[in-house]
Amino acid sequence: MCYFVTHIRNLPRACETCSQTGTNCATSCARWAAHGTSLVSRDVNQHGTTIVLYHAVSKDLLPPFLHSTLPNGLNIHRTEIWTGSEGSLQAVVEEAPAKVTGTMWLEPAPEGCVFGAQLTTDVQLPLFSGRVEKIIANNLDKLLEAEYQFTLGWLGNETA
Repeated sequence: MCYFVTHIRNLPRACETCSQTGTNCATSCARWAAHGTSLVSRDVNQHGTTIVLYHAVSKDLLPPFLHSTLPNGLNIHRTEIWTGSEGSLQAVVEEAPAKVTGTMWLEPAPEGCVFGAQLTTDVQLPLFSGRVEKIIANNLDKLLEAEYQFTLGWLGNETA
Protein backbone atom coordinates (compact mmCIF):
# COMPACT_ATOMS: atom_id res chain seq x y z
CA MET A 1 0.00 0.00 0.00
CA CYS A 2 1.33 3.44 -0.93
CA TYR A 3 0.22 6.87 0.19
CA PHE A 4 0.05 9.77 -2.21
CA VAL A 5 0.62 13.44 -1.45
CA THR A 6 -0.59 16.16 -3.80
CA HIS A 7 0.44 19.68 -2.89
CA ILE A 8 -0.58 22.63 -5.08
CA ARG A 9 -0.07 26.26 -4.07
CA ASN A 10 -0.22 29.64 -5.82
CA LEU A 11 2.85 31.85 -5.80
CA PRO A 12 2.66 35.61 -6.45
CA ARG A 13 5.52 35.85 -8.95
CA ALA A 14 6.46 34.52 -12.38
CA CYS A 15 7.82 30.98 -12.63
CA GLU A 16 11.34 32.25 -13.41
CA THR A 17 11.45 34.19 -10.12
CA CYS A 18 9.92 31.35 -8.09
CA SER A 19 12.38 28.79 -9.45
CA GLN A 20 15.23 30.88 -8.03
CA THR A 21 14.25 29.81 -4.50
CA GLY A 22 15.60 26.37 -5.38
CA THR A 23 18.61 27.41 -7.42
CA ASN A 24 19.78 30.36 -5.31
CA CYS A 25 22.17 28.71 -2.84
CA ALA A 26 21.83 31.21 0.02
CA THR A 27 18.03 31.12 -0.18
CA SER A 28 17.92 27.34 -0.43
CA CYS A 29 20.25 26.87 2.54
CA ALA A 30 18.12 29.19 4.68
CA ARG A 31 14.93 27.43 3.59
CA TRP A 32 16.22 23.98 4.43
CA ALA A 33 18.12 24.92 7.61
CA ALA A 34 14.84 26.19 9.03
CA HIS A 35 13.61 22.58 8.90
CA GLY A 36 16.72 20.85 10.24
CA THR A 37 17.89 19.95 6.76
CA SER A 38 21.40 20.46 5.45
CA LEU A 39 22.58 20.93 1.90
CA VAL A 40 24.89 18.08 0.84
CA SER A 41 25.49 19.27 -2.71
CA ARG A 42 24.12 21.53 -5.38
CA ASP A 43 25.05 21.30 -9.03
CA VAL A 44 23.83 23.75 -11.64
CA ASN A 45 24.73 23.04 -15.25
CA GLN A 46 23.27 23.38 -18.74
CA HIS A 47 20.92 20.44 -18.08
CA GLY A 48 19.37 21.83 -14.88
CA THR A 49 19.87 21.85 -11.13
CA THR A 50 20.48 18.87 -8.85
CA ILE A 51 20.11 19.42 -5.12
CA VAL A 52 21.00 16.75 -2.55
CA LEU A 53 19.79 17.25 1.02
CA TYR A 54 20.24 15.41 4.30
CA HIS A 55 17.68 15.47 7.10
CA ALA A 56 17.99 13.82 10.51
CA VAL A 57 14.81 13.08 12.43
CA SER A 58 15.37 12.35 16.11
CA LYS A 59 13.67 9.42 17.80
CA ASP A 60 11.67 11.88 19.92
CA LEU A 61 9.86 13.12 16.81
CA LEU A 62 8.80 9.61 15.80
CA PRO A 63 5.62 7.90 17.01
CA PRO A 64 6.22 5.73 20.12
CA PHE A 65 5.50 2.47 18.25
CA LEU A 66 8.65 3.10 16.15
CA HIS A 67 11.04 3.88 19.03
CA SER A 68 12.23 0.29 19.49
CA THR A 69 12.55 -0.26 15.73
CA LEU A 70 14.37 3.04 15.11
CA PRO A 71 16.22 3.84 18.37
CA ASN A 72 18.51 6.39 16.68
CA GLY A 73 15.83 8.14 14.64
CA LEU A 74 15.95 8.48 10.88
CA ASN A 75 18.46 9.75 8.34
CA ILE A 76 16.83 10.87 5.13
CA HIS A 77 18.63 11.64 1.87
CA ARG A 78 16.57 13.72 -0.57
CA THR A 79 17.49 14.49 -4.17
CA GLU A 80 15.69 17.06 -6.30
CA ILE A 81 16.49 17.35 -9.99
CA TRP A 82 15.07 20.42 -11.73
CA THR A 83 15.06 21.01 -15.47
CA GLY A 84 13.46 24.35 -16.13
CA SER A 85 10.10 24.38 -14.40
CA GLU A 86 9.85 20.60 -13.89
CA GLY A 87 11.52 18.51 -11.26
CA SER A 88 11.73 15.05 -9.78
CA LEU A 89 12.21 14.10 -6.15
CA GLN A 90 13.55 10.96 -4.54
CA ALA A 91 14.06 10.47 -0.82
CA VAL A 92 15.49 7.39 0.84
CA VAL A 93 15.46 6.55 4.56
CA GLU A 94 18.68 4.79 5.63
CA GLU A 95 17.28 2.89 8.61
CA ALA A 96 14.04 1.68 7.07
CA PRO A 97 12.84 0.24 3.79
CA ALA A 98 11.10 3.50 2.97
CA LYS A 99 11.25 5.79 -0.03
CA VAL A 100 9.48 8.77 -1.49
CA THR A 101 9.35 9.50 -5.21
CA GLY A 102 7.52 12.03 -7.27
CA THR A 103 7.39 15.04 -9.52
CA MET A 104 7.26 18.79 -8.91
CA TRP A 105 6.47 21.61 -11.28
CA LEU A 106 5.94 25.32 -11.70
CA GLU A 107 3.37 26.54 -14.22
CA PRO A 108 2.27 30.03 -15.22
CA ALA A 109 -0.91 31.40 -13.68
CA PRO A 110 -2.71 34.75 -14.05
CA GLU A 111 -1.48 36.01 -10.66
CA GLY A 112 2.06 34.53 -10.88
CA CYS A 113 2.61 30.79 -10.96
CA VAL A 114 1.48 27.54 -9.41
CA PHE A 115 3.83 25.17 -7.57
CA GLY A 116 2.73 21.57 -7.63
CA ALA A 117 4.09 18.34 -6.21
CA GLN A 118 2.78 14.82 -6.52
CA LEU A 119 4.65 12.39 -4.28
CA THR A 120 4.31 8.72 -3.39
CA THR A 121 5.45 7.12 -0.13
CA ASP A 122 6.33 3.44 -0.10
CA VAL A 123 7.34 1.54 3.05
CA GLN A 124 8.12 -2.17 3.19
CA LEU A 125 7.72 -2.90 6.92
CA PRO A 126 5.61 -5.91 7.86
CA LEU A 127 2.63 -4.93 10.05
CA PHE A 128 3.53 -1.21 10.05
CA SER A 129 3.70 -0.22 6.37
CA GLY A 130 0.36 1.57 6.16
CA ARG A 131 0.81 3.46 9.42
CA VAL A 132 4.34 4.56 8.58
CA GLU A 133 3.38 5.59 5.02
CA LYS A 134 0.56 7.71 6.44
CA ILE A 135 2.96 9.37 8.92
CA ILE A 136 5.47 10.07 6.13
CA ALA A 137 2.73 11.47 3.87
CA ASN A 138 1.43 13.76 6.63
CA ASN A 139 4.94 15.00 7.43
CA LEU A 140 5.71 15.55 3.74
CA ASP A 141 2.64 17.70 3.40
CA LYS A 142 3.71 19.74 6.46
CA LEU A 143 7.23 20.11 5.07
CA LEU A 144 5.94 21.23 1.66
CA GLU A 145 3.65 23.74 3.37
CA ALA A 146 6.54 25.10 5.47
CA GLU A 147 8.71 25.42 2.35
CA TYR A 148 5.81 27.15 0.59
CA GLN A 149 5.45 29.63 3.46
CA PHE A 150 9.21 30.29 3.36
CA THR A 151 9.03 30.87 -0.39
CA LEU A 152 6.15 33.33 0.07
CA GLY A 153 8.27 35.24 2.60
CA TRP A 154 11.29 35.21 0.32
CA LEU A 155 9.23 36.45 -2.60
CA GLY A 156 7.70 39.14 -0.41
CA ASN A 157 11.18 40.45 0.38
CA GLU A 158 12.17 40.58 -3.31
CA THR A 159 11.71 43.78 -5.22
CA ALA A 160 9.12 43.55 -7.96
